[in-house]
Amino acid sequence: MLSYEYSLDAQSDLIEIAEYTRESFGLEQVKRYKELLREGVETVCQFPKIGREYKRVRGNLRRFPVREHVLYYRIYKDYIRIERILSANQDPLHQFSNQ
Repeated sequence: MLSYEYSLDAQSDLIEIAEYTRESFGLEQVKRYKELLREGVETVCQFPKIGREYKRVRGNLRRFPVREHVLYYRIYKDYIRIERILSANQDPLHQFSNQ
């Protein structure tokens, strides 16, 4: 299984997800949802090509849905880099417009 890292954008996404979830559903749900996202990341690390290619953005970006969010990641030789964690309702093309 490959290791992984989060980009700064993905780290910010996690914080925003946690804050929204805490305010809307409580601390216990934050814990559950963070665990689901972590399991999604581990799945991607175990099966890197499980996510569909997202060819609208350069750099071999892939996407993998986890409940209400989508993990956007890139595969490198020894690790996975989680680039963004976006709501399924967000426009990914807009979020990656600078890349």
